[in-house]
Amino acid sequence: MTIGKRIVYIEDEEDTLQLVTLLLENNGYEVIGAPDGKSGLKAIKEHKPDLVLLDLMLPGMSGKAVFKHMKQDETLQNIPIIVITAWGDSSGVGISKDLVEDYILKPFGSKDLLNSLKKVLDKQKGLDDQKRMGT
Repeated sequence: MTIGKRIVYIEDEEDTLQLVTLLLENNGYEVIGAPDGKSGLKAIKEHKPDLVLLDLMLPGMSGKAVFKHMKQDETLQNIPIIVITAWGDSSGVGISKDLVEDYILKPFGSKDLLNSLKKVLDKQKGLDDQKRMGT
């Protein structure tokens, strides 16, 4: 288990945000929740999380816009992103599955989410270790 990792979760459905936050905190993650894209991007810049959980259908600034801002900002572009969406087809949201670390469809199970987080964070740790070792 990857304990103590910081996650920014951008989700406009309050119940989902609360449930997922509780699940993740009970599994050792620190979660910063944001109800819309603008406050989510601010939280990402302020807290420099280990990972971003990004809903795409958000009021105001969309998840796609948050994604674009992150990829254009040198200080944010390497933060892994897991997209969480009700869209079954990634072409409808404008972010290819190839551009994010994982894509989770709503509704999702807690085990699916935890497995995805572990997979992505373990992969990121491996990349960070390689950079430190100069390989």
